[in-house]
Amino acid sequence: MQQADDGSTNNSQERTLVTDGEPTQQEPEVLTLTEASNFICVSPRTMERYVQEGLIPHVRLPRRGKRALIRFLRPELSRWLRARMVRPLNFKHDGGYR
Repeated sequence: MQQADDGSTNNSQERTLVTDGEPTQQEPEVLTLTEASNFICVSPRTMERYVQEGLIPHVRLPRRGKRALIRFLRPELSRWLRARMVRPLNFKHDGGYR
């Protein structure tokens, strides 16, 4: 349990992630649907659709009530984004394509 500057406590478990050898700010490795949608800059509804269509890596937790909880792993989302990166065509500096 961590104590915040205002004296309140924070029960969240956070880890320092290392990217390209440089530590980044403390970020949780396991994300909720809302956190994951913010991470990849889409709406929560779009994220739900990606899950329903099996387009994005996710973890389905045991069912409680009507719906199962969905979680996302930050490193998996990063890999998923990198795999979809569009590389630019060869571009000449004078404004035209080669």
